[in-house]
Amino acid sequence: MNEEAHDPITGTPKYMSISTLLGIQYRSVITDIESFFYVMLNALRSIYSTGLHETPVGFGFQRCLRALGYIRATSLIREEWLADFGIERGKLPSKLLHILGAMRRFLFYKDGEYIGYCLTEMPPYEYPVDEASAKAYKERRKALVSSAIDISTVENFKAFLKRFGHGQKYQTFVSRYKGLFDDIAQVAPSVVDGKVIPNQHGLAESYLPNYPNALTSVGRSNQARLLACFKELVRAMGEKAAASDAPEMPYRCEDYQNMPVSGSAHQPDLVFVCRGERHFTIGAVHMPLEAKVLRNTGDIDDEDLGQILYYVQAIWQTQVTRMFVPVLFLHGSLLSLFVFTRNESIRVNIGDVFVAADEPSLDAYGPIGTTLLNIYFLLSLSPGEFGHICDFTQTPDRLYFAPRFSITGADTSQSALVSASSRWRDGSIEVVFASRFERQVSLHGRLTRIVKARYNSQDVFLKLSWLATNRIPENAIYDILASNHVQRIPRVYSSGLLIESFRDYRLDYMVMEDCGTSFSNALAMLNPRRNPSFVEVLKRIINDVTSCLVDASVVGILHQNISDSSIAIRTASGRLSACIIDWGHAKDTCWESNASRDISRKWNYDSERVGKTEEDHDLTTGTAEYMGISTLLGVKYRSVITDIESLFYVILDALRGIYFAGLDEAPIGFSSYEDPKILGYVRAPCLYRNKWLVDFGINPRGVPLEILNILEAMRRFLFFKDGEYIGLYLIQESPYKYSIDEASARVFMSKDTIALLKDRFSNSES
Repeated sequence: MNEEAHDPITGTPKYMSISTLLGIQYRSVITDIESFFYVMLNALRSIYSTGLHETPVGFGFQRCLRALGYIRATSLIREEWLADFGIERGKLPSKLLHILGAMRRFLFYKDGEYIGYCLTEMPPYEYPVDEASAKAYKERRKALVSSAIDISTVENFKAFLKRFGHGQKYQTFVSRYKGLFDDIAQVAPSVVDGKVIPNQHGLAESYLPNYPNALTSVGRSNQARLLACFKELVRAMGEKAAASDAPEMPYRCEDYQNMPVSGSAHQPDLVFVCRGERHFTIGAVHMPLEAKVLRNTGDIDDEDLGQILYYVQAIWQTQVTRMFVPVLFLHGSLLSLFVFTRNESIRVNIGDVFVAADEPSLDAYGPIGTTLLNIYFLLSLSPGEFGHICDFTQTPDRLYFAPRFSITGADTSQSALVSASSRWRDGSIEVVFASRFERQVSLHGRLTRIVKARYNSQDVFLKLSWLATNRIPENAIYDILASNHVQRIPRVYSSGLLIESFRDYRLDYMVMEDCGTSFSNALAMLNPRRNPSFVEVLKRIINDVTSCLVDASVVGILHQNISDSSIAIRTASGRLSACIIDWGHAKDTCWESNASRDISRKWNYDSERVGKTEEDHDLTTGTAEYMGISTLLGVKYRSVITDIESLFYVILDALRGIYFAGLDEAPIGFSSYEDPKILGYVRAPCLYRNKWLVDFGINPRGVPLEILNILEAMRRFLFFKDGEYIGLYLIQESPYKYSIDEASARVFMSKDTIALLKDRFSNSES
């Protein structure tokens, strides 16, 4: 199915853009932003309503989409446009009014002139290029390139496939189907100096009937011709293979040169998607292809690499089952393959797809037949064989997990199997996806994918974690905590090791209970101005968190990534309580103990290797805005006090959203810097000042006295000793020797927690 030919009116009518309502096929990221604009208006009209009983005109006439498009085009030029969308202007806060006005101007004005009526016509309106946005895009691309691992080149395609476990299968395929595509190769055009030239030998083109059109279409650029020829070549190989006993190609090739792939702002030249996919998004792309008509003779340049990396990041971001991301790069006559794992960037040249000479001899076509065989082998591998952790014919909406030993009969500790389509009889569970939990992902390194799902009629989270094999898996941390009866951690319903080692990374899964909302969301919903129990609830939550962190430290576990999202708030037994999640960055300080070694055998990791790596690894792990001063400055030593300091910043960040200090920019205590050390240097003197709260964006005049007392007690507990400020000692390379200030601790901790802290620091901490 061709995306360019499908019904363009897709989506929810009341959120559709003007051009979409009027059936104009062209889409861009601006279309999505316009839809988001209507989502905002619809949400705000329920809060700041004009009081009308009937549906406002801006959201009416949904049975006649074109009428709604014309109505909106007129409404959005009016001064009273907000009323047309059911919102009373006078009720809106000034900052919100400013945001809505800015979005309206961004979407519907150019150089002060209204363009709403232009959006109702064909051809599609061409939005002006925003030079600032273009510059920002280039800067992001540059940052993406600098964050990528240097690309290593594999000598040949066979060696590459051997690395990925397909060497024997490839050898069998080549020996059986050698020469299958030689007749197609004989009619290949030439690609020389950026020009696509028809075959000069007058050979029969029965296998590629669309080649002449691809080469002679009036107004078509050489790059468009190159891609049309490649797409025709893929089609011809599929037909030839189908007429033989060669394996079927489970993908189809789609053209996206002129429009973004749905769900993204990206326009790969071609994409391969599973044949079962219908209305697909970027989350269903198996392998994108980027093309340049000029041949790349050396290293790929940063502009092309940056574009490829954008696709890679989008695919990691949206595809839960990803194992690695392959991208094809057609440059001139040569086709290269890039593969990005969590630990590597690899390039291999598959071979010449077209002839690299303008007057080639017949001998020049021979190697092309081999290249086509290589391409077809690659495209015959199923998703589960190349790029994903399991097989599927279209993007899965559920996964099945089962202990490996119950299926194979072999006891392999916590090893497990995963499938997208088949449930095993013995011991398997089904997890049905509800929605993805959005997180920004990096190109390489640790990766956690979280999906909100249903399991046994309960709301759960499915967590899939890629982790270096020399680090401790989160499942092992939960095992240690649960076996030692540490409270206020989530219940784990099912967990296992899916991949023990792939390119030095392992993959674990976990199905855990839904623990509620984030700390800041919970405080905002409580609304202290209308909830007299706000202070008591806040104290109880702080007590819950400190109790959990200290209990965990007693059994050797430090969280090391306390943030707003790692403190989940839920209702239990009729009252709000905290649950600490996201232990993926945690450290086991007791890795030499017998208990830890038992856990390591269960979860298939080397406790000694992991323990020593944990002591020497990159010290600035976690979320920078919540890191302790010493952590920001790279001091090795960590303790539960470091986690409590992170909790302190989480509380300040949440409260500044309620007791806003009225600053026009981020307060210096929460400002972002390229080097995290700068934030550490800034915080050290800030926390000494009498007006320190303003430096963290909080207006103390509006804060209840009891909350001020809690914050001051935490500040004194963390940064003072015997009345002397110690913040400046925390920026030194040697760790500061803490002692427990009981008087301050009693304000926000329980007696039992204080006793455990005192015992721990007097016996083992320095």
